Amino acid sequence: MKPSRMRTIGIALLVLCTIGMAVSIPTMAMRLDDREFPVVWFYEQFRAPEFEYLDESVEIATLEDPERLEIRWRGEVLTQSLEGVKVDPRLPDLMQHEDWLRVMLMAEGAQSTDELAAGFESGEIEPRLIAAMRLPAEGYEPESWGLVRRRDWRYRFIELLPPGEQGTTGGAFEEFTGSYRELDQLADPAHRAEVGREGDLWMYHAMLQVTPPTLYRAKNKPIESAMQAMSWTWPVAGASILGFVLGCMFVGMSRVSGPVLEADAPNDI
Repeated sequence: MKPSRMRTIGIALLVLCTIGMAVSIPTMAMRLDDREFPVVWFYEQFRAPEFEYLDESVEIATLEDPERLEIRWRGEVLTQSLEGVKVDPRLPDLMQHEDWLRVMLMAEGAQSTDELAAGFESGEIEPRLIAAMRLPAEGYEPESWGLVRRRDWRYRFIELLPPGEQGTTGGAFEEFTGSYRELDQLADPAHRAEVGREGDLWMYHAMLQVTPPTLYRAKNKPIESAMQAMSWTWPVAGASILGFVLGCMFVGMSRVSGPVLEADAPNDI
């Protein structure tokens, strides 16, 4: 290829790719800055079998015949069978149930710890007390297949409602259930919008609280969310950067003189 032609192609690539980067990179930055990134806070875990919440007593007792766990709140009792769950009697209090049960305060609507503290102080953000449970897959032996069929694990989330509030069934508890398969999909904002569950992201994060990290296999959710937010901008920016590098190479190579062939060399007479 003639140096002049190579230089023309290189300059054309540099101009086109500079325009591509000038359009795509600022747009990409704005899309990432403007995207919705809801944060769910689980900021306190209770390990004692009895504690105070909103000036009321919460009692969590482990009973036998049959083996069960009881949560007592506002004069009502909620029961969960211990069949198939891992209990370590060597540990004290609720720590012996931490493999499958966590009792935590949860909050939404803040992007930082400072914003969370300010929301608590102003009353704009109110904490919620959640008991999250991971249970064996239904329809299988709890001690064998029920433990290994990860995508069929059942999750039960119990919210202890504040005094004066009543659940959908009229009691002091509100109950939510779902399988690993169902709850894992709630991390995708497009899926939440499609099924009308925009306010249920907290269930995905509650599931993570009681799922051992070594047993949770998923795509990188933050990267996946960022890629969706960038949309067309990231392939255009990537192609423009690659084209810019190629343009520089073409221009540089056009300035390199090739070896002088013997036939073309001037004859000294």
